Amino acid sequence: MTRQNRRRFIASAGAAGIATGLAGCVDSLRDTGAGGDDDDGGANNTSTDGGNGGGDTDEADDPVEDDDEVGELISDFDEDFDSWYELDSYGDFGTETDEYKTGERALRMVAEEDDAYVGVQRSFSEPLDLEGKNLSLALKVNEPEFYRIEVRLHAPGSGNMLHLNRTHTGPSNHWMRVDLGATGETGSPDLSEVYDIQIIARRRDQDDPDLDFVVDELRAVDAPDTGVVMLTWDDNHESQWRAFEMMEEYGFPGTAGVIHHAVGAGDRLDTGQLREMQSAGWDIVSHPHPEGNWSTPFTEEDFDENEQRQMLEDSKRWLQQRGFEEGAEHYIAPGNVRDATNVELLREIHESSLSFGGGNTGIPMTDTHAMGRIDGHDVDLVKDYIDLAAKYKQACIPMWHVVGEEYDNAEVTEDEYEEILEHIDDADVEVVTQSQIASDDF
Repeated sequence: MTRQNRRRFIASAGAAGIATGLAGCVDSLRDTGAGGDDDDGGANNTSTDGGNGGGDTDEADDPVEDDDEVGELISDFDEDFDSWYELDSYGDFGTETDEYKTGERALRMVAEEDDAYVGVQRSFSEPLDLEGKNLSLALKVNEPEFYRIEVRLHAPGSGNMLHLNRTHTGPSNHWMRVDLGATGETGSPDLSEVYDIQIIARRRDQDDPDLDFVVDELRAVDAPDTGVVMLTWDDNHESQWRAFEMMEEYGFPGTAGVIHHAVGAGDRLDTGQLREMQSAGWDIVSHPHPEGNWSTPFTEEDFDENEQRQMLEDSKRWLQQRGFEEGAEHYIAPGNVRDATNVELLREIHESSLSFGGGNTGIPMTDTHAMGRIDGHDVDLVKDYIDLAAKYKQACIPMWHVVGEEYDNAEVTEDEYEEILEHIDDADVEVVTQSQIASDDF
């Protein structure tokens, strides 16, 4: 695509998504830094007066109610399309008239190989009051499969800014609503005075192809009174029993993603242990892995719809038959990757699903199948995210597989995990399970 006027129409998306698998659960998806700006590539070149780099400013009207959707509408990218303008010289944006959630168009953003990222911005002549609100954004990614999106709130200017980052790990070519969570702050943002909203997308890997995606419906919901933490453990490793014992001392429940055909193996928890954990308030949820190739994600590149359905239903049935009925309604994605077929099956079979997100998640959730979590290996980062969840009334969902220095594959030592538990105990947060966060029961 040649450089063009940013207001010029961009043809509707037709690029196929990149079918990319990730080995293991999450080791290749680790992010660094709570601020999310260490790889901006110039994205911070915004003006100190709130970023009025062009376009018209708007009066901050009260958000519009829409009875068909959850929350208050901040932007539909249709009636207010001309209020959005380019953030800087990278990438291009325009209207998308073939694929949209509401109205007659959405906003499509494209970054080519030589573009560091692509961003748009909207400014307000009177501040928008987002105090006590959490934001969600409808997204449809054409390519690449994995990328990083950030919403920045200038409150009131770029020197006082809230960063809401999210890593997208699929599906492509499929609408999802992402509940945005805080990942960092610049200065001391005051969300009662938001003068600028920026939306930025960048590749996760410089070798990725062109970035092409569509955004629609930026919405706000009332945040709960208290932020939450959900402690998740994958693959029923034997060391999780020690994590359970440590959490019991604080009265904290957890969420365990179970590979059902591995239960009771030599180095895995058995059914009796899982039942004792459930009795203490834990959710024992579905985390199926293909037998013989445990690191393969559930995508059509490897499994067709019928094969995926069979594995999802087998795992759920195994849990139900052994008394884990509540947890069986919830799912943690193997490999943290999902395609459109998988997501549609999950909406049919489960009440919620959890994947990697690289940041906190806004609550209450507008889409329980877009729940995102973080890698728990960086203790200081986990504590930073817990503090952000407490401050902005959001959900921090760290994940681990193995605890204990005696294990070569441990993500945290017992002392490090104790440090996290102590931090949670001191923070203004509630500890919840997946079923609780999915049903807003906290």
